[in-house]
Amino acid sequence: LARPRFDPAVLASRVVQREALRVVVPAGHRLASLGRAIHRDDLVDEPLIMHSAAEAQYLHELVLSVVPISGRRVVHTVSQLLTMVSLVSAGRGIAFIPDSATRLGIDGIEYLPLDVRPQPSVELHLLWLKESRNPALWRVLDILDDSPAG
Repeated sequence: LARPRFDPAVLASRVVQREALRVVVPAGHRLASLGRAIHRDDLVDEPLIMHSAAEAQYLHELVLSVVPISGRRVVHTVSQLLTMVSLVSAGRGIAFIPDSATRLGIDGIEYLPLDVRPQPSVELHLLWLKESRNPALWRVLDILDDSPAG
């Protein structure tokens, strides 16, 4: 399982999950008190914990595609979601994470919906070698094709 980018010459893929992008803020943050989804304008001058352009390129580019960060203060750049959420919990800034990361169980943070157009969709893919002849792979793909989410 992986997020995009992968080498399509070597790997085949199938999307197994699409999820929303969320804003994560320290508990009690002013954005949490708005009582609505977060807009681009709400984020001006917020210290930002950003995904690494080198090690988390997909999430980095996805965030940049919907929320321009030029002029914003990037205070940390990280590659792991757990590190990112932990830094938010410590009050070091705000971040953008996939909805599934809301289940990490970190205290002291709040997850807020993001209201931007186009609405980003964070993808998770099942990957396999294109040359694979493993019969179990084809059974898994058949099951995914038959499932309601597939």
